Amino acid sequence: MRSSSIPACIGQRASECSARAASSNASTRRPTPRSNRAEWVSTARGLGYRPQPQPMPDAIIFDMDGVLVDSEPLWRRAEKQVFATERIALTDEMCMQTMGWRLSEVVVHWLAVFDRPVARAPSLEAAIVDALCDLVGREGTAMPGVEQALELARRRNVAVALASSSAQRIIDTVLERLNLNEAFDAVCSAQFEQHGKPHPAVYMRAADAVGIPGPRCAAVEDSVPGLISACAARMRTIAVPEAHAAGDPRYAIADLRLGSLLELTDEVLDHLAGIGAN
Repeated sequence: MRSSSIPACIGQRASECSARAASSNASTRRPTPRSNRAEWVSTARGLGYRPQPQPMPDAIIFDMDGVLVDSEPLWRRAEKQVFATERIALTDEMCMQTMGWRLSEVVVHWLAVFDRPVARAPSLEAAIVDALCDLVGREGTAMPGVEQALELARRRNVAVALASSSAQRIIDTVLERLNLNEAFDAVCSAQFEQHGKPHPAVYMRAADAVGIPGPRCAAVEDSVPGLISACAARMRTIAVPEAHAAGDPRYAIADLRLGSLLELTDEVLDHLAGIGAN
């Protein structure tokens, strides 16, 4: 699993992230805003007009790797293959320590650990992207329940966004492979942020792109850094960890934990709304 420490950048003022989120780095199709619901109620002074609380969430924001696409094993293969060219022998366990990080940070981390020149980072990062895109293009498969989860969001008339640590090229490859190019109202990559997850910037950008405040969003994540990112963006969180990581106590920060997206139902989202109301 990735580093359990929370970088100091988490504490940066949210306004700094909001300013960056207002720029045009996200690929966006804004949904039509919901109309406010209200009702006439009887009060001591006669009839009054009281807004009705809207069901939550108004947006579901999905992580990509390990949530929508079964790519975490492919990531490990690509990283081990490329780092081997530098005589760095990564194991699956080592790769899992950096799950959820931005690739540029992963590469610099391992170069530093193995005392290799950081100047090699850009070429290694590019090689890993090439290797991963090739693997995803040939072997990438959707995680169980993706189609049902997206249909659930459509039926509830909520915005759907993607907030990924992956580079835009990888995102494009995944969406093409899974035939999801038209599935999202906004697609956001942490590649364009000053900080990757666990900093909240990419989730704040996704919320801004669909025009929904963070507290009205639900984030679906498989990694601890991703959950920290979504929590810092003031979102409700649903964890769908890989089976090998399900016992990690750090997943307790999630509001809900599911075995897969197949368990994401109306009842689950209604329960999440109840948590948000408390």
